[in-house]
Amino acid sequence: MKPEQLSLLFEAPAPRPAAGRAPCGGRVFDLEAIRDEVNRRYFGGRLRVAIGWSRLGRPRRRRRRIILKLGSWWPHLRAVRIHPVLDHETVPRLVVASVVHHELLHAELGTDVRAGRRRLHTPEFRRREREFEGHEQAERWIRDNLHRLARRRARMS
Repeated sequence: MKPEQLSLLFEAPAPRPAAGRAPCGGRVFDLEAIRDEVNRRYFGGRLRVAIGWSRLGRPRRRRRRIILKLGSWWPHLRAVRIHPVLDHETVPRLVVASVVHHELLHAELGTDVRAGRRRLHTPEFRRREREFEGHEQAERWIRDNLHRLARRRARMS
């Protein structure tokens, strides 16, 4: 499917969630409410970005490290996707909001290209990322619970 065809999927009105499910397909978290709150507080409400739960990708390992992509920014769709492993009652809302903030920063700052290299996490990006209230706490929670998230991800397949 071409990117312009995909964008139509994100512009269509979302179906009403089933009973017991939060909007955007979540069981625990309402991603649109989190996006709106983060957008208002840190971006003055100026970002127009779709948000939703991603599909399950394959977990990857790199040099004995677990790689689990918790969020992604799709500039051609102006859309943020959050990994469904975070839609769980044991995950603090602060952690989901922190991942949403990170992805919205990508939407706000774009990509810096220097000497032909793309730089996504520039010093300015990292400075702005630390402005998120609870950033260190969220990062610590992710670091301390990554193995649990990876196990949950493996059970989701």
